[in-house]
Amino acid sequence: MKNIFYLFIFFIIISFGTKKAEKMIVYGSKDCHFCINTTNYLKENNIDFIFYDIDRDKKALNEMLDKLGKANVDMSNVGIPVIDKGGEIFTNKGDFKKFLIKLK
Repeated sequence: MKNIFYLFIFFIIISFGTKKAEKMIVYGSKDCHFCINTTNYLKENNIDFIFYDIDRDKKALNEMLDKLGKANVDMSNVGIPVIDKGGEIFTNKGDFKKFLIKLK
């Protein structure tokens, strides 16, 4: 009986202790060289992601703008790509290599 109890506790801990990894979301444009370089970097490093082209997908554009607003990102100087990494929202603000490092 004790073994069954411990096995039950083990499965509860495993079930609640593991969080399903969410795919990174990249909001950008297929015409943006930073967006292209970002998605290439993610592919080269085997990082799962979803790409939304905000030029062609207005729903994705509005979703991105909503996330930026909720994250209190100053929208007066926002560039793409915009990244949603597990709820953390960030953009390329200068040093592109440092930006890419944040993606790992």
